[in-house]
Amino acid sequence: MTSPKLAAEQPRSGSSVTRGSVTVRIGEQSHKALREIAERSGESLQAILTHAIEAYRRARFLESANAAFEALRKDPKGWRREQEERAEWDATLRDTQENS
Repeated sequence: MTSPKLAAEQPRSGSSVTRGSVTVRIGEQSHKALREIAERSGESLQAILTHAIEAYRRARFLESANAAFEALRKDPKGWRREQEERAEWDATLRDTQENS
């Protein structure tokens, strides 16, 4: 599956845009690892890259969320507000469960 090319999308150094896909240069070691993974899994190189990018994106999101949560826990006033809000949500959920 290819994604649509945006009209404003311009090739960058080390990449080119062709027919809805983008070519990106990677090192030989990365290409070798990519090929090995693709051969073992039976998936295309593009599919493996798509999975890897999504996994990386999710990992970065969780790292960011964890850092924000850690900062919140270090703020006594903010953490207290968080706990109060959770208690309100718990009460709302209990009301829904009791009425089912």
